[in-house]
Amino acid sequence: MTRLIRAPELTARDFSSRALVGALVALAVVALLAGCRTVPPVDWPSRFGTYSFDDGIKEYGAPDRTATLSDGSRVCEWCTRKGYSSAYVTGYPTFPYTRVEVPPAKDEWMRLTFGPDNKLKEWKRFWR
Repeated sequence: MTRLIRAPELTARDFSSRALVGALVALAVVALLAGCRTVPPVDWPSRFGTYSFDDGIKEYGAPDRTATLSDGSRVCEWCTRKGYSSAYVTGYPTFPYTRVEVPPAKDEWMRLTFGPDNKLKEWKRFWR
C-alpha cells in the first residue's frame, strides 16, 4: 500500500521571508558592484585657470608643504599616498629560514602651483 505524503501548505509569511532573502541578496550584489567602481583620475590640465587655491583646500585639506614665490605664486604639496615597507620569512617552520625585506615604496605627492590670482597654473605628481 502506498502512502501519500501531504506537502506543507505555504503561507503568506513563507513568501514574505523568501522575498526578504531575495531582496537582501540583490542588495548585497548591488553593494559589491558599487564598491568595486573605480574613480576616474582627475584631468588637471582642464582645471588650469579655473581651479582656485580655496578649491584645493576644500578638496584635499591643508597642504603638507607650502611656499610662496617672489612673483606671488604659491606652490603647495600634498602627500596623496603613503609608501609602505614589508618583510616576509621563507622556510618557516623548517630551519634555516631566511628573512626577506622588500625595499620601502616611496610616498606619492601632488604639487599644485597657483598664480598670484590664486588660480591653478601647474600641477605635478612625484614620489619621494
